[in-house]
Amino acid sequence: MKYIVALLLLLSILLTGCSNDPLVIKIGDEVFFTNSEVTSANFSQTECVEDTCKVYALMKLNDKAASRHASITSKLDESNIYLSQKISIEYKGDLIDELLISKELKGEELHEFILSGIMNQTTALELQGLFS
Repeated sequence: MKYIVALLLLLSILLTGCSNDPLVIKIGDEVFFTNSEVTSANFSQTECVEDTCKVYALMKLNDKAASRHASITSKLDESNIYLSQKISIEYKGDLIDELLISKELKGEELHEFILSGIMNQTTALELQGLFS
């Protein structure tokens, strides 16, 4: 019985630390923001040819996410015009795209983020649905 209670407690702790947000933006291995930290999103351009879509969206982030960007990027190295890590855009655990980070953004609070990427039409429509 003690083992079952301990196992349930451990499982509860592990699940509490996991995000249920389908959209996760990372810098290296650290979470920059999730869809729940987006205060507004404007999908100004979604172009599809057959089942492949190019998505472009301006996302406004809450203060916590903006601060996290400053904290994460302040620790990164600079090379030429970019920082040493990329921004990874993941949706439902799948990598959609990776973006380089300009060295001018090092240590800056970022309140707006442009999401862009090429993805299948189903994913593009689901992403738009997250913010409608």
